[in-house]
Amino acid sequence: MPQTLKFLQKTYYGCLCVFCLLELNELVRQSLEEDFPLNPQHLREGVHFYIEGGKLVFTEYYHILRGYCCGSLCRHCAYGYKGKKV
Repeated sequence: MPQTLKFLQKTYYGCLCVFCLLELNELVRQSLEEDFPLNPQHLREGVHFYIEGGKLVFTEYYHILRGYCCGSLCRHCAYGYKGKKV
């Protein structure tokens, strides 16, 4: 899908196996059907985030919807960012 290729150009991934690429392609496809939730009330638990140890953890899907890497070393960074904070 062209949108997946466009997304991959914004990432730090060097290589993706077929399974991961198919999964990523599906997440990108789903993200085209939903706007980024600008209002915290629009966040859906289990879709955009989950709670772990009393803290909010954003999902890979949430990061794809956001559209860019913030460089905060997020656990589920959709952009493959593993370097230092930017």
